[in-house]
Parts: sequence; C-alpha cells; structure tokens
Amino acid sequence: MKKIFSFVFAAFMATTLSFAQNDIEQSLELAKKKTQLDDFNKKSLNEKATKDARKEAKKLTKEGWTVPVGELSVEKQIMRGHLMREELMTNDKGLTVNKYFFGHGLNIGGSYNAAYATARNAAILDIASQIKTRIVNIMQAKIDNNQQTAITAQSIDKFNSRAKTIVDENLTNLTPVSTVYRVTKNNMYEVMVDIAINKADFQARIQDKLREQMEEEGDELLESIQNEDF
Repeated sequence: MKKIFSFVFAAFMATTLSFAQNDIEQSLELAKKKTQLDDFNKKSLNEKATKDARKEAKKLTKEGWTVPVGELSVEKQIMRGHLMREELMTNDKGLTVNKYFFGHGLNIGGSYNAAYATARNAAILDIASQIKTRIVNIMQAKIDNNQQTAITAQSIDKFNSRAKTIVDENLTNLTPVSTVYRVTKNNMYEVMVDIAINKADFQARIQDKLREQMEEEGDELLESIQNEDF
C-alpha cells in the first residue's frame, strides 16, 4: 500500500512540476517578447518623423490646417500618431497586437471650442464603437460555438448591454494625440481630432467593472471574454 501511495504521490508531483515548469517557460517567453517590444517601441519613438508623416503633415499644412497655440507642430503631432499606431504589445495569449485603440473625429462649428468639443466626442464615440463591435462579435462566437454549455442568447444580450454601458462610462478624460484646425471661407472652424487609448489598461478596467456588476449568470460569460483581446 505504501508503495502504491509513493508511486501515486511521485506521479502527482512529477505532473505538478511539469505544469509549473510549463508556466515558468511561458512566463519567461512572454517576458522576453515584452522586452523585445519595449526595445522596438523605444527605438521607434526616438526616431525622426517618418517620410509618410512628413508627407501627410505637408499636405495638411498646404490645405490650411494649423495647430492651437502652445501645441506641437503639425508634423510632430502627425509623427506621434504614426509612431503610436506602430507600437505593439503582447496580449494574454502571447500574441503581438497593436498597443492602442485609435479614434478619429471631425467637426465644423461657429467657434473653435465648440467644434473641438464635438470633434473630440466623435473620436471617443469612434473608439467606443470599435470596442463594442468587438465585444458583440466575441459573444456571438460564443453562441455559434455553444453546443454543450448553458450559455443562452438572452444572457449574452444582457452581457452585451451591460458591457456597452460600462465602455461608455469609462471613456472619459482622454487626451488627443493630435488636434489640428482651419478656418473655412465662411469663417467657420473645422477641427480634426485623433485620440488613442492604451488597449491593455482599458480592457483591464472594463473587466474589473464587469466583474463587479454582472450577476451570477454573467460571471461565466466574463470568464469567457477574459481570454479574448478586444
């Protein structure tokens, strides 16, 4: 009996150590990828404006676009946007993905402040729409693949509704990556705004809020989406 117990215990410990070793190797691999991406991002951000950024900035300036007093030049703002779009990170699955969500807004108003406020809000709504669409698509896939679980369309609809509300509530106080404007021929202000938000930070915030607010039937769905990159 002791021999059997010893054998079972040894097998259990070997399996446990094997899983632990796999976890360590995966963690080291993710850390390695993160370090490589950090080095890549740092190098990219220290580079001069790319040819495409300079070309776009020249085009905007020729079309009459300028920047508010005290802001970076058109070229530097465009360069910053280009570099941020190129920044990468590793998600929970170890896949390389873009680091930021980007939203774009454009509006014309009777004053700069009015046009800016509306354009900024449009950029935020653009980001919100991207995230909501992604969440809905992920949950729809859960329905399509739901052959052996108790997940229902009704519970997923409830999850989507709550998730959309939380997304809207947490997309606040976002700082634009670029803000340019021009005065039209009829003395109206046209403002163009691009906003970026860190994908990992925002996703973690949304999941925390969902965890707090979803009822028991939504908890299973939360577990399902935690491993997804939206």
